[in-house]
Amino acid sequence: QSHVLKFTFGEDVCLIFKIHDRYPQAVPHISVTSRKLSNAQKNKIESDLKIFAEGLIGTYMIMDLVTKFQEIYESYQEQCLLSEQILSQSEDSYMAVILIDHIRQRNKYLKALSLWAFDFNILGGVIFCHKWIFLIIQGTRKNVKKYIIQHRSSSIDVDSSGRSCKEKMSTILYEGNCLISFTLFSVEELSTLKDLEEYLRNKNLESIFQDIIKPVVSKN
Repeated sequence: QSHVLKFTFGEDVCLIFKIHDRYPQAVPHISVTSRKLSNAQKNKIESDLKIFAEGLIGTYMIMDLVTKFQEIYESYQEQCLLSEQILSQSEDSYMAVILIDHIRQRNKYLKALSLWAFDFNILGGVIFCHKWIFLIIQGTRKNVKKYIIQHRSSSIDVDSSGRSCKEKMSTILYEGNCLISFTLFSVEELSTLKDLEEYLRNKNLESIFQDIIKPVVSKN
């Protein structure tokens, strides 16, 4: 003969114990029902509860198991919330990697880039490495697009005759969703490509170096 105890949590989750005559000298059968949890998650929770229950044989363990389940389920909820936040951030956060051909009037150019970064709430920076100049910008998709338009349409530098000119020779190497990895907008002076690779690795952008930047610098 056995008895069934059910505990409900919210509208969707149910923890079910099937208690046999040998209880508490035997672990009750434990099952979890929920539309929010995958079968793998439910099986894992049931397995974890069974292992926990085996350490409580000989005691009236039901309420201890209920408490343990609440801890496990809350942990799953936190993980799901974190995953949703990361997904939401990655969907809304956008990045562009731009190769700048040259900068003749450095102070004016960098001042303009920094000012636009402030205006459009853009993070990232300008990276000088050997003869290459990379501009990496992160923000919302809308603001990154605005920044690119501003960069292309403004008189930001001077030509070989010293006349003010627009940025016409920059190349957009990459655009796409991202996780924000910068905390400000800065100018970096790096001596070697190895320094550049390490810098981007520390920003969790190693794939950008390997897939986007390395092919460019390898051509020269």
